[in-house]
Amino acid sequence: MKTVAMMVLLGAAVSGRGVRAQGPDSTVIRLADADLRTALQLFGRFLPKPVITANIPAVKVSLETVRPVSGEAAAHLLRGLAEAHGLVMTEDSAYFQILP
Repeated sequence: MKTVAMMVLLGAAVSGRGVRAQGPDSTVIRLADADLRTALQLFGRFLPKPVITANIPAVKVSLETVRPVSGEAAAHLLRGLAEAHGLVMTEDSAYFQILP
């Protein structure tokens, strides 16, 4: 699954898993058994600011959107994914930061 996670980070769809563009402003996200650090960074592709992370636990996560999501919805999903693993997401004028 590491290969899939790396391909997802690059925005490629692999065997129906990963990220699929659905339009200019929306994307379907499908992560299966992906590294949490990779998953958090993936969301940076859909947000107007970079995602900075530190001390992220080495755990696997799965997340699938049932329909295309906008950048705003991706930010909410990012916060939920972080909080589900005991992390805190803050937003600065130039970036999102995720820390324990």
